[in-house]
Amino acid sequence: MKLDVAMMDSFDPNTIIGPVEVGLVIAAFLCGCVFLQAYIYYSKFDDDPMIFRVLTALLTALTLAHLMCICAALWNMTITTYGQPEKLEIFPYGADMTLVFSALLAFSVRLFFISRVWKLDNAKVVPVCCFLMSCYSVVITITIAGKAFVMTSALDYVATQGWMITSALAVGATCDMTITLSISWNLRQRGKTGFMSTSRLIDQVVRWTVETGLIIALQEIATLACFVTMRDNYIWMGLYAVEASVYGNSVLAVLNHRPSTRKKARNAVYEMEGHGNLPKMRNTIVINVTESIERETESDSSKDDSRQDGLIDRSRSLV
Repeated sequence: MKLDVAMMDSFDPNTIIGPVEVGLVIAAFLCGCVFLQAYIYYSKFDDDPMIFRVLTALLTALTLAHLMCICAALWNMTITTYGQPEKLEIFPYGADMTLVFSALLAFSVRLFFISRVWKLDNAKVVPVCCFLMSCYSVVITITIAGKAFVMTSALDYVATQGWMITSALAVGATCDMTITLSISWNLRQRGKTGFMSTSRLIDQVVRWTVETGLIIALQEIATLACFVTMRDNYIWMGLYAVEASVYGNSVLAVLNHRPSTRKKARNAVYEMEGHGNLPKMRNTIVINVTESIERETESDSSKDDSRQDGLIDRSRSLV
């Protein structure tokens, strides 16, 4: 009984339960964004390749499963173990499952972006390295989740498995940053065509790629920093809970952003083919047609006036 009282006195819900609650709220909002983007995708891209449609369904299902696991973990921390903080010495099973779904989400998203790097990079060295880092991260994360199911103390678990968690987060952040920089650099190299519209299009795609990849990388770096500096609380778990939804939104945002990019790409192709003045030529033709119509109208009205004058003269002569 004294042990329980001592743990009650040292228990701080602001750093144990609070971060998980905040992470759940943000993850729920981002999960709703994933469902909205999935709806937009399926309503606009009926003729997309099957692999993209399956990937969208997979990301949506994994994001929902990840959110449900966070809800189960928070329920265990606030309802099941209410008044018994000593039971929070081990991670809830829902928190353990979030590691699995988060690893699968990150791996699927990284494969999508690695395939883009593969198409852009002629040397193929960077995509291969990114693929190996992604495989390492998913294997280590699932191993961590497996050991979390049989833990007896969270403090002992973090002390013994801390190097694995640190390496998984560090390698994942490095992989995401490498993918972002590689796509941006290859696009910039291919965008040196000398045409203004093409350069603007490439700059926009590069800027959008950097922003998307930077959000994911900063998310992982923040999680890693909190885990290294504050292992005695669950702040890093709150940040990690948001990571999966960020991954899902990044891919769906890329898929739904393609129509505007394709439209700008067609304009760039017209410029590269020497048809940049087509819209101006059409405007000139419209103006000329208008002027010709006005002239024809004026000539017709003048003819009508002359006819009327002739009729008046004839009527006068008859009178």
